[in-house]
Amino acid sequence: MTLWRPALSQSFPYCNSLRRSQAHEPLDRLLKLRNLIAHHEPIFSRSLDEEHKLILEITGWISPATQEWIGNHSRVPDLLHTARDAGVIRF
Repeated sequence: MTLWRPALSQSFPYCNSLRRSQAHEPLDRLLKLRNLIAHHEPIFSRSLDEEHKLILEITGWISPATQEWIGNHSRVPDLLHTARDAGVIRF
């Protein structure tokens, strides 16, 4: 507890009510996604639109300005839409 309480609030300054147990699941999901991508494994069976939303949410815990920038500049939603229309991925 001496590590997590002070470190968690400093790591995610814009989510003061965040507890370690609440942070673990979404961060673990993104770690698994990152590992799949890093090892060139397929990710198309995952809900990539939800993964993108999760990335934005966690980014907001760190920096709302960066979250907004990513939301405004990310091509992921358009690419997912195009892939879905082409039948490459299914949601």
